[in-house]
Parts: sequence; structure tokens; C-alpha cells
Amino acid sequence: MPAQFISAPAEPLLVDLDIPQSGLFFGIPAAVSYANLLDTSLALVLEHYMNEALEEHVNEVRETLSKDDDYHDLARYYDVVQDEDEANELVFAFYGLPPNLRAKADVLEYGDEMNVPRAFMRTTVFSGVRSLFKGLGNNIDYSIDNVVMSSA
Repeated sequence: MPAQFISAPAEPLLVDLDIPQSGLFFGIPAAVSYANLLDTSLALVLEHYMNEALEEHVNEVRETLSKDDDYHDLARYYDVVQDEDEANELVFAFYGLPPNLRAKADVLEYGDEMNVPRAFMRTTVFSGVRSLFKGLGNNIDYSIDNVVMSSA
């Protein structure tokens, strides 16, 4: 099942903006043009790198699960999807689990009489958030610098 993320621009990330030329000759100071460029491109850059970071997260978690002898058959069902009602929320879950694997997913999270709880979903989300957003921040900084420099 392919990862379902926020809609992303086509690769490679190119920002084609119809912004008036900067400079006093055209009546727009360079600072206003620069601020407009950042404002217009930030949403595209954030969307692109958020999708990259989430896809990397999903692939890492799937790889980790696939190496676990007890839970390897759950790996392909793990995904992160944008909430349909709240566009700014992401849902980390097992999607499309067949009925015979639902109990195994519950055991992975909550445990049972034979297995201790692993709190898989909670620990996966909380442990991955820092690295996810650190990489996201570095990529956004780099990309904004490149967008600004390439349009100068």
C-alpha cells in the first residue's frame, strides 16, 4: 500500500513564481519583493519536505517491523495519512489490516497475557517526531536559501 501524504509538487521542487521585478524602477522595493518571494514559496517548500520526511519515517518503521519475527507481517500496513477532517493533523496507524492481523496489532501496542505491551504506535510517534522535524527544519532552511538565491 503506497504511503498517502499531503499533496506534493512534482519532483524536482521548482518554484515558478510570477513576481514583479524588484527595484525602484518598477515601483517595488527589493525588500518587499524578497518578502513576497519567501511568503509565496514557503508553503510549497514546507509541503514538499514534510512529505519527504514522512515518507522516510514510514519506510524506517516498516523496515524495523519487517525485521521483527513476531510482527513482520504488519509492516506493510503501517502508514501516516493526513486527517480528512483536520487538514493539519496526521494519523499514524496500521491501515487496511485484514481481520486476522488486527489482534496482532493490538498485542503489539497493548500486550496480552503472554506478551508485554510495547506501546509501538506511541513510542514510534514520540521517538520519531524530533528527528522528523530536525531534518525538516534543515531541509527547509537549505531550500529557502536556494530559492532566494536562484531568484536573485
